Amino acid sequence: MEAADKMKRTLIGLKGHLTRQITKCQNLSQQSPVDYTELEDLLQVAENLGVKLPQINIPTFSGNENESWDDFWSKFVDAVDSKADIPQTTKFTYLQGLLRNEALKVISNITLTSDGYDLAVQLLKSNYDNKEKTITILVQKLLDLPCLEQSPLDVRDETEDDESNAPVHKLWDLDTLGIVPDQPSPDDTWMYQQYLDTVIFQDNQYWVRLPWKLNDPQLPVNYFMASTQLNSQLARLRKQPDKLQLYHALIQQQLANKFIEVVEEDNHKTGHYLPHHAVLKDSVTTPIRIVFNCSAKLKADSVSLNDCLQTGPSLTQRLQDVLLRFRSGVFAYTSDISKAFLRVGLQETDRDFTKFLWVKDPQDPNSKIITYRFASVLCGATSSPFLLQATLDTHLKKSNSPYKTEISNNLYIDNFQGTTNDENKQVEIYHEANRELLGANMPL
Repeated sequence: MEAADKMKRTLIGLKGHLTRQITKCQNLSQQSPVDYTELEDLLQVAENLGVKLPQINIPTFSGNENESWDDFWSKFVDAVDSKADIPQTTKFTYLQGLLRNEALKVISNITLTSDGYDLAVQLLKSNYDNKEKTITILVQKLLDLPCLEQSPLDVRDETEDDESNAPVHKLWDLDTLGIVPDQPSPDDTWMYQQYLDTVIFQDNQYWVRLPWKLNDPQLPVNYFMASTQLNSQLARLRKQPDKLQLYHALIQQQLANKFIEVVEEDNHKTGHYLPHHAVLKDSVTTPIRIVFNCSAKLKADSVSLNDCLQTGPSLTQRLQDVLLRFRSGVFAYTSDISKAFLRVGLQETDRDFTKFLWVKDPQDPNSKIITYRFASVLCGATSSPFLLQATLDTHLKKSNSPYKTEISNNLYIDNFQGTTNDENKQVEIYHEANRELLGANMPL
C-alpha cells in the first residue's frame, strides 16, 4: 500500500508538471514551433493510470464579491488542510481543483511543490482574507438597496394597533426623528405634574421622590439574595486587592459626599436591597466603577425596582438639535456636570428602597456587614434621566441669566457643549453656566 500511494503521489505531481509545460510550450510556439505531442502523450498516460483524488464536497471559489472566502477556507481546512496524512502536493492539487476564474489566476504561476502550496495559501489569504474590504463591500450593498415604495408612516398606520409590532414601531420612530412631533402620553403628563407637586428645594439642593407606578406590585424582601451576591462579589475582588481597595474607597467617598448614608438600625424585612458589582475600565482617573443593578429580581416571576418605577417623558434635548447647534459657531466649549445624578437628592420616604450591603473592612473575611442607602438619585434607575432633566429644567426656569436659553439648549443629559463666533464669549458662557448650575449644587 505504501508503494502504491507513493506512485500515486509521483504521478499526480507529474501530471501537474506536464500540464504547465504544455501551456508554456503553447505560449512559445509563435516564436519557434515546438512539438509537444510527446508531452501530451505522457499526460494521457498519467490519466489512463487512473490517478484520481477522492471527491470532497466543497463549493468552488472564484473570488467574486458574493462569495465568502472565510466559508470556503474553513471547509477546505476541515476536509483537506488539517489532515496530516495528506501530502502538501496533494493538498495543492485539491486546492487547484476547487478554484475558478480570478482565484485560480492568483496561484497559476506557482509550482506544484510543498513550498508552492504554502505560498499559494499565503497569496490567496492576502487577496481574499481582507476584513476591511469585506466590510466596505457589504456597506456599499446596503447603500445600493432600493428605497421603500411605501412610507414608514403609512406602514405604521396599518399596524399601529398590533402590540406585537412595538419594537418595530421604535425603529420607525427613529426613522422619523425630528419630523413627527413627540406626543406626550397621559401617564407622562401626570408623572411630570407629580414631580412638580413633590419636588423640594432645600439647602441649595433639589430633593425628589421616586415616580412609582400606580397600583405597582409589591417589591419583594431580598436581603438574603443581596447578602449572597455581596459574598460572591467580595470573593472576586479579593483576588485583586488593588481593585478591592478602590471599590471600598469609592463607597467611602460617596458616604463623605453624602450621596449615600448608613442605615443605623436596619430592618431586613422592609425596603429593598440593590445588588452591585464592579466594572473595570481602562482609565487612569477612574479604573473602576460601581454599578447598581436596579433590574435585579428575586425570582423570575417577581419584580425589580425598575419594574415598579415609571420611566417618565423624555425631556432631554433632541440629539440632532444639539449636534446642529454645535456646528453653527467657530469656537467650541464642552464640559459636564460632576456626578450629575447624585447631585439630585432623594427624599427620606423612598430611601429604604435603595439599600445596599457592604462591609466595614473588606480585607477582613469576618468583617461586619453594613447597610447603606442612597440619599440621592442613583444612576441605573429607569426614572433617573427624567428626574435629572426635570430638575435642571425647573432650576433654569427660575434663572435671570442672559444666557438662560443658551445654557438650557446646550445641555444634553449631564453634558454641556456649544459653539460661539466670539472667543471671549465662550469663556463667559462657561462661567455663567457654572454659576447657574452651582445654585442647584451641580458644578461643571
